Amino acid sequence: MIALFKEAKVLGKRVYVTTDTYYSQSQIESILRDNGIAGYDGLLISCENGKGKRQGLFDELIKAAGTDRILHIGDDSVSDI
Repeated sequence: MIALFKEAKVLGKRVYVTTDTYYSQSQIESILRDNGIAGYDGLLISCENGKGKRQGLFDELIKAAGTDRILHIGDDSVSDI
């Protein structure tokens, strides 16, 4: 996933990290930084936004990105679809 992230950035794509989690924004930023992930265009975290992916977090992503043309790559067949 890190290689895919970096390739998307090289290709000039905007990348938003969107996650359902109880970790805070600063904790997620630290995890991403520790794994060499930097330069993302936005970070949407369920506990910071008060809603999960199935409760409107994707709507927040669309708002942040300014488009509904989004490719989402996830790992949960329920909340990521």
